[in-house]
Amino acid sequence: MFDIIVNNLHFTQQLLLIGHNDPLNGQLRFGAKLSGGHSSAILACQRAARRYNVSHIFYPLMNTDMFNMDYVVPPMYRYDMPIINLRGEIIFDDFMHMVNGQQAPMATIYTFAGKELNSDPTVPCAWIGAKPIYVNGDYEFAARSKCRNWQSREPTETGLAVHVPMNSNATAFLDQSNLYDESCAKRCSILCIQISPN
Repeated sequence: MFDIIVNNLHFTQQLLLIGHNDPLNGQLRFGAKLSGGHSSAILACQRAARRYNVSHIFYPLMNTDMFNMDYVVPPMYRYDMPIINLRGEIIFDDFMHMVNGQQAPMATIYTFAGKELNSDPTVPCAWIGAKPIYVNGDYEFAARSKCRNWQSREPTETGLAVHVPMNSNATAFLDQSNLYDESCAKRCSILCIQISPN
């Protein structure tokens, strides 16, 4: 149903935000053929988009040791371009309102299969990962809160996650009050962001 809705929308000045169908632990291993990690999440988002006839380029909305998710969308698309869901409803005013923690979702985030992202009480989170910060070349510090750069499912290690649905005391989706460290052994959703409207 949702692929039909998506194909009938005009995306000239809009970007889609969609949850991947399969929640994963911090190793991000999508199937036996994918090795895990951020590259696996990239392939998973793009494969899901093709499978559901969403013919746009998608990347996971998450940080790595070397990559800050604030830059996943090119500069010309970060401002004044609404972030929408599969129904065409506006979730955020634009990319910067979302990543700067300035806004709560104004509409439901759906998975590629059309399921509400916040409908599964066993998966109340989405992986985000702490932004990379290097202090005197300290890569170990940069690796914290990202499940060893999305290669670990150890219960004693953590990855930064966002509450889905939002915490009652949070004012914005990516506000600090809605972020927390989750065990890498737990399953969280992956958010896939369209990085170009054409």
